[in-house]
Amino acid sequence: MIRPLAHERLAGVYLALGDTTAALKHLAAFAELWDQADPALQPRVESARRALERLTGETAER
Repeated sequence: MIRPLAHERLAGVYLALGDTTAALKHLAAFAELWDQADPALQPRVESARRALERLTGETAER
């Protein structure tokens, strides 16, 4: 499935560009689409969830 990978990559691009709102959208979509992914892929999903938590906290502080 290519769509989750596209969301993962776009999140990275938007983070690099400083667009936190767009990055959050793509990280959330990635984590949702790969929620039930194979165990070997779960570390990537967990990484996305941690990034979501961190970024959500950062945007709430602003």
